Amino acid sequence: MAMNRNTRMLYWIYIAVAVLSWSPSNALGYLAPFLFLLATSFLIPQWNFLALFIFLTIAWIFQTVFYTMINPNFQIINSFISFATWSGLMILIIFPYKKSIQYTIIRKKLFIFAWMILFIESILGIIQLLYGFIQVGSTDLSVGDFVEGTFHPDLSPELSFSNPMFSIGISLLLILLWKDVTERRNLLKYIIYLVGLSSLVLASTIHIIAIFVVTLIISWFITTVKIKPQKMIIRFGKNVTIVIVIFAVATSLLLSAQPRNTQYLLSARYLSKNTPRTGIMEVIIRELPKEYSFFSLFGLGPGQFASRAGLISTGLYFGGQWKSKPSEITSQAQKKYLLPLKIKQIENPAFGRSSTAAPHSSWIAVFSEWGYLGVIVAILLLLIILNKVNRAVHSFPTEKLILTWGILFFFFLGLGEVYWEVPQAWFPGLVLLKLIYFECKQSTLASKNELSQPAAIEHNTTLSPDG
Repeated sequence: MAMNRNTRMLYWIYIAVAVLSWSPSNALGYLAPFLFLLATSFLIPQWNFLALFIFLTIAWIFQTVFYTMINPNFQIINSFISFATWSGLMILIIFPYKKSIQYTIIRKKLFIFAWMILFIESILGIIQLLYGFIQVGSTDLSVGDFVEGTFHPDLSPELSFSNPMFSIGISLLLILLWKDVTERRNLLKYIIYLVGLSSLVLASTIHIIAIFVVTLIISWFITTVKIKPQKMIIRFGKNVTIVIVIFAVATSLLLSAQPRNTQYLLSARYLSKNTPRTGIMEVIIRELPKEYSFFSLFGLGPGQFASRAGLISTGLYFGGQWKSKPSEITSQAQKKYLLPLKIKQIENPAFGRSSTAAPHSSWIAVFSEWGYLGVIVAILLLLIILNKVNRAVHSFPTEKLILTWGILFFFFLGLGEVYWEVPQAWFPGLVLLKLIYFECKQSTLASKNELSQPAAIEHNTTLSPDG
């Protein structure tokens, strides 16, 4: 079946946005969600998409005014930087369903593209690892930093966000393609999937690998717990061999290729009381509420503390790199609490550039900049999304697993670093995840319409004067 105009437009818009996101340019990566918004709004068109974003923009302005009233040290420019970094997530959330788009067709065609991306990125990542092995003489510790894919296609490492962005992008592709590899017997896809899994493991972003595995286990439980025991056992039996093989290979690679990285994760040294991460938690729980009476409920405001936008606004951080002198728009709270802990992390070889030791993450950003109110909103948003998924895909068990896994993977990523403000890493993957949701929704609505039509015909026949 051929694609109609709207489906074809969305297909090419997605391809363009995905290429921009997987490119080496951070600027294009941040620009990609805005291009997706404008292109879909004008070319498909979806005017409600643009209208919702304009509404959120106005709401952000009102929020900024509110924080200038309650926080005397509020830096307005930081709020606008924050708007830019959080816009990718806002655009993803408000991306609307459109009846005229053939979601089954576009999903199938985009999955072909996804398999190509997984293969290209994984092979390039493994080549980069081999070069790193030649340079370092090991596949352990910092050699994983060489694995950056097209985010940094050079053989030498960038030592920035390219390595974790690669791991997030590959993880989402593996999640999205789960059905293809577990329900359809295709040797080539099995090989590509295992190559992709190997590149993820060898990239050495241990916390992302841990989130990838843990969220799969949680999702598996969530999506099977309401099923009768007999059916649950049958479904588990169909896929258990593939699951065991995949994760046995992953575990073997992880333990054999990266013993010291694995030991660091299992030792839980990053949870020590002396790390910058635990230090910043003490600050936002004990110190900041004493200095700012409004902090616990509302936080310091967008871009004022531990978000990626807040880090960028200090002038010490951009694209993952730290420079020499704080900027004039650095907030007082950052100067007093955040920067000393960040410098401690950078200068202490025991922490290095470990994300698990860093004094910032997306959940810390939400708590420190929007307070308990922000945390509650984030948790409610997660529950609402999971509930909508459950209602739309209850007849599609594998899609339900994939969607739940992808959603939880993204929310758990917020525990590691300020990943929620790095759309370049996850925007293409999560848009494709949302297209799967739209496909299930469209199929469910079509089934309901088919069931209602006979009833409607019978009702009309009964009321007909000629009947």
